Amino acid sequence: MHRVLVPVDRNVQRATRQAEFVTAMPCAPDELEVKVIHVNEADYEGARPREFDDIEAATTAVEMIEDADIECEGEMWEGNIARNILDAAEEFDADQLVMAGRDRSGVAKVLLGSVSQDVVLSTDRAVTIIG
Repeated sequence: MHRVLVPVDRNVQRATRQAEFVTAMPCAPDELEVKVIHVNEADYEGARPREFDDIEAATTAVEMIEDADIECEGEMWEGNIARNILDAAEEFDADQLVMAGRDRSGVAKVLLGSVSQDVVLSTDRAVTIIG
């Protein structure tokens, strides 16, 4: 079983590209186990809690992956985004993380967003960055 963690933000286009990558992986659907997570980093104390189903990008990714007959679940995490992605990867025992890059200025950040960069530099797990 190959376990894939797919951390998504609120951008539906990026989540769609992540899900497309997962569904195109060169293995049988029953050889994959996927978890899509969204980390809600509350901007202030007392912020309204959000549910996973409130995040369109997250639910879109889960639906696309499930439509490909791949076992997939979704979870909401709260707090620091990079730290929670790393913790979720550990808890899920992920073999691979599939993250979306963002267009940023600067040579090092052309393909990676700051969260993606933090995760890549902080894990020994395979990380695939989808452009």
